[in-house]
Amino acid sequence: MLTPRRNIAELVRENILLGQHLFSLGIKLLDYSNYTLEEACKKHGLNPEVVINTLESAVQNDKHSIDAEILPISVVVRYLKHKHFEFVKKRLPFVRYLIHNLRDDLSVDYVSDLKMVYPLFEEDFIQHIYEEEDTVFRHILLLNRSVKNMVNISEMYYSFEKFSLSSFVNNHHKHPNEMEGIRQITLNFNSCEAYSQQLQYTLKALKSFYEELEVHANIEDNILLPRAIELEKKQLAFIKKTIRQN
Repeated sequence: MLTPRRNIAELVRENILLGQHLFSLGIKLLDYSNYTLEEACKKHGLNPEVVINTLESAVQNDKHSIDAEILPISVVVRYLKHKHFEFVKKRLPFVRYLIHNLRDDLSVDYVSDLKMVYPLFEEDFIQHIYEEEDTVFRHILLLNRSVKNMVNISEMYYSFEKFSLSSFVNNHHKHPNEMEGIRQITLNFNSCEAYSQQLQYTLKALKSFYEELEVHANIEDNILLPRAIELEKKQLAFIKKTIRQN
């Protein structure tokens, strides 16, 4: 339960994402882990009750999931784009902050590997997100509009010439999971409890991120893309039939 008098380190041990949400409010975990929530809020001129309400709302949002199999495709795409926004603006900066501040003198061989690999992962991951939204999501939304006769045939045909979901899926699955390299590094750490509090925070944040990426990828790869490919096949057949008739 969130209360003003609870210690921040204690709260974050229970839920690492609270550290992320506090970070978004300007309260950096490593600087305020020994403070109570009320003390940290006062340092930043924040109302503790307002912050608690914000945190509780954020925690509920973290738990929110959708039934992507039955929702309209446009809603699924909107949900995934919102998750992309949260990854780029909240999750990645928090993990970057934790990794950047890991002490180089930690007697753990893999810390240096983590510091080297993570910036490369983050750059590639953000690029992947933007490319996916500019090509895949754009094409899927165009398909969805075409079913409702909101797109003319020539525009849809031109889109098919530029991009194919089937080809994308074949190439998409040839690439390893973006997070796999970091996951392999974290597997080299034994029990999280054996390390410093700072490293524990980092490992828990990475584990939480990896688990969320798995859920995200499952919605994209196993629900959205198969549905969109079926839609693409039907629309392509319709376009070819229309062209033959003309």
